[in-house]
Amino acid sequence: TLVQVGSRMKDQGNDEFKRGNLAEAVAKYTKGLRYLREFPVFDEENDPEDRLRPQFVTLKVPIMLNRAMCYLKLGQFAGAAGDCTIVLEYTDKEVTAKDRTKALYRRGTARRQLKMFEKAREDLAEAKELDPLDKAISNELILVERAIQEREKKEKQMYSKLFS
Repeated sequence: TLVQVGSRMKDQGNDEFKRGNLAEAVAKYTKGLRYLREFPVFDEENDPEDRLRPQFVTLKVPIMLNRAMCYLKLGQFAGAAGDCTIVLEYTDKEVTAKDRTKALYRRGTARRQLKMFEKAREDLAEAKELDPLDKAISNELILVERAIQEREKKEKQMYSKLFS
């Protein structure tokens, strides 16, 4: 089935990730996602008891989060943010709080790198609400706050030169 093939691609992607072959891991995850996209639509006719959609979502979310992690490590921040946004569009009953936290943290990290500091701050603040004790989230939030302060300082200096 498509779910089995998608799952196999995820496992292969995880193996490549562990070996440090990030580009290969991305390729496997992307291939796995392609298989999961093959299914037409989850409607009364194709999935009358709503059994298939949850299986697809349960597999798709970790693949997207894993690919986002690879993108972050590869410096492909827009790709990382995009994958996390897709995960965050699922409802709370479809995505665990842990996965939602990961998605917010990774998207916040990507957005900081993309200099989207306010949006990064929002993501990280929400992630911190979900997991207040996570050090990585707290550290990333500190980096975002510093970046915002630095930018405001530069703007002040720029404006003071303009009006002096």
